Amino acid sequence: MRGNWGIRLHATTAASSVEFTYRGQPTGQEPQAARVTVVGAEGILPVSRLESGTTVFLSGGSALVMRGGKAFHGNSGTADVAGVLGFGSQVPAGDRLRLEANVRVLLYRLGMADSTGAEYLPGTQTDVQPYVGVVLGLGGRREP
Repeated sequence: MRGNWGIRLHATTAASSVEFTYRGQPTGQEPQAARVTVVGAEGILPVSRLESGTTVFLSGGSALVMRGGKAFHGNSGTADVAGVLGFGSQVPAGDRLRLEANVRVLLYRLGMADSTGAEYLPGTQTDVQPYVGVVLGLGGRREP
């Protein structure tokens, strides 16, 4: 099997709210707006191509995970570097277009402190990101 390896640049953002707790109990404080933004790059390696032209691939790379919004205002340690692993498939939808379904897993160490210096319990964070999209091939022509 030949070709279709590549590099993917990706950026995602998600908005939510954070409810603060102490030892598992609500503090009574109103939930605060929060945002998580992920920017990264992955190498794409095809592992199988079906007769229909569908390609199954693996991906891996790194990403920067950044937290923001009122919930994280004044905190330190709100950005982390993550390792990224994924798998998915692409279906041809034209000469340079492909439809894609993919699952990406981000793994990183989470450790933050608030404005008083109190640290949140550090730990390993795993984020699973399923997505679908349209891929535009920028390289040479695809094999038939």
